[in-house]
Amino acid sequence: MKEYRDASNRLTIEFAKIKVSKYSNLTKIIVKKFDLKPLSLKVTGLDEIFQDFILDNKKVALEWNIWSGYSIYSKNINAESLVLKIGNFVKYEIED
Repeated sequence: MKEYRDASNRLTIEFAKIKVSKYSNLTKIIVKKFDLKPLSLKVTGLDEIFQDFILDNKKVALEWNIWSGYSIYSKNINAESLVLKIGNFVKYEIED
């Protein structure tokens, strides 16, 4: 697990070892566990998959790309605590 702020100052948590084949299942588990609602459609590109979600006024993105693996990042300042909770859930309950 790697935690940092990206160039847009968004809190980001990465799990480099999580493979693309786990994106859909892991995202479903997170969405159910944290009662997230889709904010956008899932986008699947050649080297990335991502979708935005919301809980109350907290906006988060769940993404996988070839450079970082599975990533969780805040889309607004209100979501930082949620990003940390999701990151800890993945770290302690999911990650191999």
